[in-house]
Amino acid sequence: ITLLSILFLISNIMATSIQVNKKSVAELLKTWGKNKFVIPEYQRSYAREEEQCQTLWTDISHFFEQKKEDTYFLWTIVSYLNEQWEQEIIDGQQRITTLFLLLRAVYKKLEQMTENTSVVGLMQQIEPCIWDVNNITKRVEDFSTIHIKSLVIADADNQTFANILKTWTIQEKAKDNYSLNYLFFQDCIDEYSQNNPITFYEFFVKLLENCILLPIECDNQETALTIFSTLNDRWLPLSDA
Repeated sequence: ITLLSILFLISNIMATSIQVNKKSVAELLKTWGKNKFVIPEYQRSYAREEEQCQTLWTDISHFFEQKKEDTYFLWTIVSYLNEQWEQEIIDGQQRITTLFLLLRAVYKKLEQMTENTSVVGLMQQIEPCIWDVNNITKRVEDFSTIHIKSLVIADADNQTFANILKTWTIQEKAKDNYSLNYLFFQDCIDEYSQNNPITFYEFFVKLLENCILLPIECDNQETALTIFSTLNDRWLPLSDA
């Protein structure tokens, strides 16, 4: 399945009811985050495990090392703007959640490093992806102002996810996927910073600016659900592949 194939499929469903514009990770999380992402009650629990996170990390690393392509396509996000002016995620909540955990782990690593222009510069690029920033200073003043919340009824660890983004804290010996994946990304980032200190900052700028998603923004829930079922039932299996 190519990006062109997806666009062709969508254009033949209900072109007047949706907006489709590819965005980098930074563009999506900054612009959509102003309306906050919400994962609704009926969605499934966060099910990504270390194996899927390892695949994501390996793919991004390979993309960075090859330097042959300008962009790396991470896949689609289907949503609609609900009555509370939130971006309600219909499809892609697993990807969005994992990206938030990865960027939070990067930010925590930067907080532990000796402050210099590169550290500050990368922090300033990550901050508006996860939190609200001050319009004048362009820095975070309140780390509780996260850009995503999960309301999934079946997920007992929603608050764990919020706590990681707000304070990076996790419970000792935690076994939930949020905590385990966050720790996994921390280990990857620690190892990468030790082995590749020269390209460390460039690597994560590449993630923010050159890894792209295809947000499909619908005008209502019904349209979003139609797009979701069409993509998954007609074209794509419900798997990471």
